[in-house]
Amino acid sequence: MDKYELETHVLNRYVLGLEMGYKMLWQDIGSPDQGREYIGLSGAGRCRRQQAFPVSPAEATPLTVAQRAIFKDGFLFEADTLTRLEVGGVWIINVGRTVRHPDLEIIQGHIDAEITHPPTGKAYIVEIKSMRGYPQQKTLGGKKHNHVAREHVGGWVLKAGTTRAVQPEYWAQVQCYMWASRAEEGVGDGCIMIYRMKEDGRIAVEYIEYDAERAREMLARVECVAGSHAEAMLPSCEYDPNSEKDWQCLYCAYRETCAVLPAGRVPYADLASRKEA
Repeated sequence: MDKYELETHVLNRYVLGLEMGYKMLWQDIGSPDQGREYIGLSGAGRCRRQQAFPVSPAEATPLTVAQRAIFKDGFLFEADTLTRLEVGGVWIINVGRTVRHPDLEIIQGHIDAEITHPPTGKAYIVEIKSMRGYPQQKTLGGKKHNHVAREHVGGWVLKAGTTRAVQPEYWAQVQCYMWASRAEEGVGDGCIMIYRMKEDGRIAVEYIEYDAERAREMLARVECVAGSHAEAMLPSCEYDPNSEKDWQCLYCAYRETCAVLPAGRVPYADLASRKEA
């Protein structure tokens, strides 16, 4: 009998549960490494090729157990944060609403939540990101918390403009969400951006105003991806997948595939033939 048989059994069951839970988690919205049926508004600030890969015939590198755990943890922290807010008295009027481009059905987004503020009667979308380590310090502004406007027992109020300056891809995401929500005559008075810190459960909060002009610019990038998809073409690469400096490439599930492709547009037919080979 293996000295660590029981402990190994528990770990094996944990990994199996993680794999099954991961599949259930992504069955409706599509996994980063399993493809999906829509182009996500959440990727508006990312490389256009990265946005297109999940709806193309390209094959992704399967996520590791550790990577899947990180993705799953993100959803667990999101649900826990919303529960705490609701129990504490925040008036949540919607959770997980899907918004769609009014003219291009393939472009979609999933809003974490929508809340209303009774004193003003205004309604806002909520976007939650969980983080630790370097991303947390980057958001707060280092050890001196240079991006913090006010300390609070529950966390921090961030200075206006923090997300746009240090997490531009998140800023682009919520701008597109507000655009799509407004197009559906839904919530869109602004966005409450919440960063949930994994170590201690505290949150950093920033109110983000809707910027119609910039939202339209970012949306045009996603529409460009949809146009390429309609032509059965993969967009050009905007970064170097062989470089260690391009963070978007470092965390892309399609990096290995992208690294061997031409930098310009690539026909889907070529991707399919590579996959079959």
